[in-house]
Amino acid sequence: AARCVLRWAGGGGGSGSVCSGGESSGAGTGTAAALREQGNALYKAGQYAEALRLYSQAVGAEPRNGALHGNRAACWMMLGKYERAVADCSEGLRHEAGSELGKLRGRQATALTRLGKLDRAADVLQQGALRGGEHAEALGAQLRSVKGLQASLAVGRQALEEGAFGKAKRCALEVAGGGVSEDPEVWLLLARAHLSLGEHVEAAREAQKAIALDADTLDAYTLRADALVGMGLAEKAMRLLRDGLQRDPDNEAAAAALRRLKRKAAGHARVREELQEAFRLRRFEAAAALCAEGLRLDSDDKRLAAGFYADRAKAYQLLARSRARGETRREREDAAAAKLGGGGGGGGGGSP
Repeated sequence: AARCVLRWAGGGGGSGSVCSGGESSGAGTGTAAALREQGNALYKAGQYAEALRLYSQAVGAEPRNGALHGNRAACWMMLGKYERAVADCSEGLRHEAGSELGKLRGRQATALTRLGKLDRAADVLQQGALRGGEHAEALGAQLRSVKGLQASLAVGRQALEEGAFGKAKRCALEVAGGGVSEDPEVWLLLARAHLSLGEHVEAAREAQKAIALDADTLDAYTLRADALVGMGLAEKAMRLLRDGLQRDPDNEAAAAALRRLKRKAAGHARVREELQEAFRLRRFEAAAALCAEGLRLDSDDKRLAAGFYADRAKAYQLLARSRARGETRREREDAAAAKLGGGGGGGGGGSP
């Protein structure tokens, strides 16, 4: 015969039944039912962590009760622990043979959808719908929804490859809005579409979501870095790539992106220094040429590009004023050099 003892859980957790030598006893079942009832009340009140604790005690008292695993899975989902929810549903399906089967399948499929495991979610729902029962219609509707998400994801990926970035963006938004919230690949698809459309802020935001879901997804680091550069945040982009390379030092894409940014940063620093000197010596033609060089270095960095455009306009404006006064280039540059107390300064020779 089964032997059960009552064991105090501690920490205000109440008591639980531990059985050995056979099935759960009537006392264990009664304890599990009471714990489940208390857990239900806490769940309805939105106290999911506390409800989870009580459901776990109920599972310990009656581990072969599939409905209890389903209750705990619901808590895991509300707490954002979808992998744990999937595991609890799988365990529940091993033991449950009654009306709870449909609920468990639907709940498991929802968790799998959140994780982006759409093929597996479809299989779970297909099995449930084919078995019939009171939940068959609901499972069939859920299955159609999952298949719709699969189709949208496939279309979005194809659209991105074909350069239809607006279409790719719409499809990715449909998938994310349809419940696939924990799959970094979906956020990467959306981020790539945003970036290709020049929507740098949105691309950086969605790439960050992918990083938050999987910090080892180096593609998200390089994509977010590109978006940050487009926002004029090259230094931040380089810091991000360094962080990514600490996780995967051998990732060539991230390393190459970091090298490119370093070269661009060095080139911009040189051009800026020479541009400042050109303005100081009133070499406005040279200043305009340096601005054009700076734009060629990286026209995607909007902040830097805006600075070079502004400086080029300034150079042309100063040049026009100088010519309106009748100054020759040599007179202008010689006057600037004399004012600075330094001969010709390389601006076309000194005064004769």
